[in-house]
Amino acid sequence: MTSKTHSQWGMIPGDTKMEIERQFTFYNFENPEDFVFRGKKPHLQESKKFYFQEFQEFNNPQFSEDQTKVDFDYYQYFHAIKQTNAQEIQNCVNLGPLSFWYQLKLASETQIGIQGNDTLDNNSYYAALQWSQQGISNNPPIGDKIESITSTNTTTIGFPEISFFLQKYLPNHISNDTKYQNLKFTNEWAEKIMEYIENPVNYTIFIKTNYSLLNQGNLKILYSWGKQFEQTQNETYLQLIADRFLISEYYQDQIIDRAFVFWKYCIYIVNEFAEMRSKGGNQAYAGLGGIGRTKIQQIFLDENISQFKDFYMFQEPAQVLDYIRYMVIFTGFGGLTIKNTAYNYLFGYEDPFLINLKYQNPQQGGDPSISLIVNYNDLNMSDPTQAQKQGMYTGKENIKQVRQYYQINQFPYVTINKQIFDGFQVSNQLVSPWDENIQIQGTDAGANEPDLDEDSNLNIFINTLYQGGQLYNYDYNNTLNLTSILSGPIFNTKTHMLNIDPDMTQFIDVYNTDGNPQYPSNWDQTFILVEPITVMIPFFYVHRSGNLTEDAPFQLQYIF
Repeated sequence: MTSKTHSQWGMIPGDTKMEIERQFTFYNFENPEDFVFRGKKPHLQESKKFYFQEFQEFNNPQFSEDQTKVDFDYYQYFHAIKQTNAQEIQNCVNLGPLSFWYQLKLASETQIGIQGNDTLDNNSYYAALQWSQQGISNNPPIGDKIESITSTNTTTIGFPEISFFLQKYLPNHISNDTKYQNLKFTNEWAEKIMEYIENPVNYTIFIKTNYSLLNQGNLKILYSWGKQFEQTQNETYLQLIADRFLISEYYQDQIIDRAFVFWKYCIYIVNEFAEMRSKGGNQAYAGLGGIGRTKIQQIFLDENISQFKDFYMFQEPAQVLDYIRYMVIFTGFGGLTIKNTAYNYLFGYEDPFLINLKYQNPQQGGDPSISLIVNYNDLNMSDPTQAQKQGMYTGKENIKQVRQYYQINQFPYVTINKQIFDGFQVSNQLVSPWDENIQIQGTDAGANEPDLDEDSNLNIFINTLYQGGQLYNYDYNNTLNLTSILSGPIFNTKTHMLNIDPDMTQFIDVYNTDGNPQYPSNWDQTFILVEPITVMIPFFYVHRSGNLTEDAPFQLQYIF
């Protein structure tokens, strides 16, 4: 790989005239209502093939002084071929909201804390009054007290009573020491730590003090220090909590005790009330419940919800679960599927649900770091395409290293570009998507060590799969879970999901373009054909799908 031969190795087709063809098909989800409400298997109708030619350019090559390495900007784009009409409409899984649902299943306590502290039906001011007048003291100060959040706002459901926590939960589950139960907290302090900006002009206007619980960054720090206290019982962490959340400033006595009660109540909201009480036992309930309540509020705001029995003629509201489920999935999420063009599916479209989340005020659980773009393909295939920093060995000193990666994104291990919101600002960070750093090793499959024999192994690093693999006799056999990387239920599998988990095959029915049942076969094997002398790879076949996870048919039943 030299500057003089750049048109041969740095461009595809380039002087080699090698053409890369990509074939795409889609699974149209034909029966989402039957799947959600009647327990039917998803009916997935395979589309016809869409053909694109792939172009690659290694732009701005910069060689090391000894010419053994070259850095470049990797650029990739596509043109439709074979009379492909990429504007044809497909009806596929709605990845935007489902990715949000996936994230909620793994929701952090910070996310749940924000949902609980301030939503459309949980006003922060009443919560602050609970802290001082109703909840944390058995001897509330003189004056009118708010008996309950729910007595003030009849649409409120799901906020635990602080008085119950103090009088029942704390002595029964944490400590029966009376020093905690006799604590008093002032209304002034309570309002301060629940401080937020009223009627913000847009999503960029939100509380940015380092003590408000309506700031996600503060919540994250609170839970971090609190957990370290739980693990070590070191009161230093309680002192940190007291200092940051103004307990040290507003009170002269029992600082550590107050910080202890404050921390225990905050974690109680999440662990006992939001998570443990959720049907199905996962944290998705907290966030989805907020969406459901918002929709129900809009419809029933003028009704007297306390007269539920008289209005609905039954006491147990379980019979309206299907209705609530419908409101969340088909009204809140916009449906389990979404119709869009093949081009938009492949190269990116803005999802309206994600737009709402991104531009919702962070004081109410919004996240400005959310990406608006959803695409079913490689991240660097979005439109407009963005170049990626890469580096390879040229093979000058060692021919076995030719075209071997040594860095991507200027790191020797796998990284992804992720936007982070710390409660104050959004920043871009390159982070490892795995629990440990995965070393980059192998070529991009465009060229490899020459003169291989039949027993040789071949190291390929497939950048869009975010991991490498040793290909024994050039057979790539893997089902790769990319959910943690792509923040949604995304998997790489063989065509027609050949060799996936047998349990998964029980949950889906796949039909071909003729409407007949489609079953995996040996023709669906993922394979690589290698020319042995130059070790060029003319064929590589891999299948990526946006799927519901294995437990999806069960989990969807437990949204509420």
